[in-house]
Amino acid sequence: MPRLRQIAVNTEPLRNPDFRRLLLGQGVAFIGFQVTAVAVPVQMYAITHSSLWVGLRGVAALVPLLAFGLYGGAIADVVDRRRLYLVASCALWAVTGAFLLQAILRANSAWILLALMALQSVGFAVSSPVRGAIVPRLLDPSLVPAGNTLSFTMSNVGTVAGPLVAGAVLARFGYAAAYAVDAGLFTFGMYAALRLPALPPLGGGRRVGLRSVAAGLRFIATRPVLALSFAFDIIANAFAMPRALFPQVAAERFGGPSAAGWLYASIAIGAVAGGLASGWIGRIRHQGVALVSAVVAWGLLVAAAGLARSLWLAVLLLAGAGAADLVSAVYRQTILQVNAPDEMRGRMQGVFIVVVAGGPRLGDLRAGGTAAAVGVTASWVGGGIACVVLVLALAVAAPRSSGTSRPQSLADRPRRGEGGERHAAPRQKAAGPGGGWQGAPGVPVGRPGPAEPNGCAAWRRRGATPRWSTAPGAGSRDRGRGRTPGAGYAAAMTDLTDFARLVAGDHGLCVVSTLRPDNSIQASVVNAGVLAHPLTGRSVAAFVARGGTRKLANMRARPRATFVIRAGWQWVAAEGAVELAGPDDPLAGIGAERLRVLLREIFTAAGGTHEDWDTYDKVMADEHRTAVLLTPDRVYSNSV
Repeated sequence: MPRLRQIAVNTEPLRNPDFRRLLLGQGVAFIGFQVTAVAVPVQMYAITHSSLWVGLRGVAALVPLLAFGLYGGAIADVVDRRRLYLVASCALWAVTGAFLLQAILRANSAWILLALMALQSVGFAVSSPVRGAIVPRLLDPSLVPAGNTLSFTMSNVGTVAGPLVAGAVLARFGYAAAYAVDAGLFTFGMYAALRLPALPPLGGGRRVGLRSVAAGLRFIATRPVLALSFAFDIIANAFAMPRALFPQVAAERFGGPSAAGWLYASIAIGAVAGGLASGWIGRIRHQGVALVSAVVAWGLLVAAAGLARSLWLAVLLLAGAGAADLVSAVYRQTILQVNAPDEMRGRMQGVFIVVVAGGPRLGDLRAGGTAAAVGVTASWVGGGIACVVLVLALAVAAPRSSGTSRPQSLADRPRRGEGGERHAAPRQKAAGPGGGWQGAPGVPVGRPGPAEPNGCAAWRRRGATPRWSTAPGAGSRDRGRGRTPGAGYAAAMTDLTDFARLVAGDHGLCVVSTLRPDNSIQASVVNAGVLAHPLTGRSVAAFVARGGTRKLANMRARPRATFVIRAGWQWVAAEGAVELAGPDDPLAGIGAERLRVLLREIFTAAGGTHEDWDTYDKVMADEHRTAVLLTPDRVYSNSV
């Protein structure tokens, strides 16, 4: 039984009632959505007798998806996400009613179907990024992979049931009945949306415009692992997705609409099976390697299915491809959600939806056009092989993408040191007074656990930028200003020169504060120093953190921090954006050798020396140590 629990899907996110209703309501509604997803291409092929027209559905849906996916994600970052989700869901419901009406009136127009597909794509482009941005607000970061697995599994249950229902309904009752089923099942999704709590933007709201969309794209450009995951998705779907060929293959090889239903359901059948045995997914450390392997498996299995002359062999091979696709989808979504701050998640999900939904539509166009030119088998098999070749080439060109690590729970029991770090790093000889021994930079001293040190001010959210509400150390006398304890004071602006000067005063000990998902402060004590940024040359404050710690998880999701260093009554605080460079947090331009040297440089800047650098390097690598670089946008102190 313990082994079975390790393999079986993790259901812990279902303890959250809001997530549970959203999952189940959307799952039922998605069955109806998939009924329509089968009915439209089958109706299109019946009207035109052309796979090219079936593929043109992708063009009709892609243009509004690109426009409204990006813009809809930006809207999700500035308005209440529950309200926006409701509006988008109502729009989708209205489009389903229009599909039903054209079927009842027997319009038999390919152009009407394309127009309705475009309108449906608008609603989908807004609702999907909103839903993706809602999930991290409902769940702890450690449960996001399990929540995504449940969401993808439930969606694939709908993708299995929907085509099977569609095949049966279309064969017996016709197109109108299929669209009516969709309209009826959509009510469950509407109920789940209505029961969601209010979800206003944490940053208080900002203006929506092209600048906000561009800011989201720039964020991806600064996170190579995100860009690579999107590239893998586009390749997998644009080259290997064969669904536009299903109606023709079903008609020519396997006997008609009923076989089309099985083909459309097969990928999801495998995804459901993979989801039910997905307990291991959250425990994979090198998710980049797993992502590449899953996409390669997808391409190979799709290519093999294109050669099958038996319906059930084709279904079996496509099911295997579906299981691989589930794994890659969970990793892509998780990597995105845990690496983006909440105020950026709507835009990130907008890009995700554009890629995830736009890729298959490009695949529809490619498959249909290639089939018309060189035949259905060449189009199907050639696409799968092209996917494998391109993904492997991209992975070899950017091998650092394999360094992505799994998220860590904020509720994990603290080990020795700051909320999870042990004092296992090599010891350093302190350069300051006393000549005592301290842990390597990033290894705190003192009491364990994430409790805030005495004198650390509360961190409040004002707009989108964290700010200190009072200067650190306000509980003690400010000798330069004659304040009494607890009175507080105004801080003087300065630069990192004063910060560096205090490093030697207290062995580089520094309080680092990061923001948890609930907007409370995680504070810990580390050894920090000042040095030149390895890429820009600009002065930065830096420390070394052990891989897998809570503060790293906080900074991945919300890449800002505040460092406070003191010596006697003197203190200096530096606030700003942070960059992470480590085995689990690849930073473009810093390879393995440069990282090894950088970790030594930070260690030395914090006042440390070491007698055996080879041992130091080994421990740094074994513990997946990460360099944390803070480029300050505000430095202040109690200097007179």
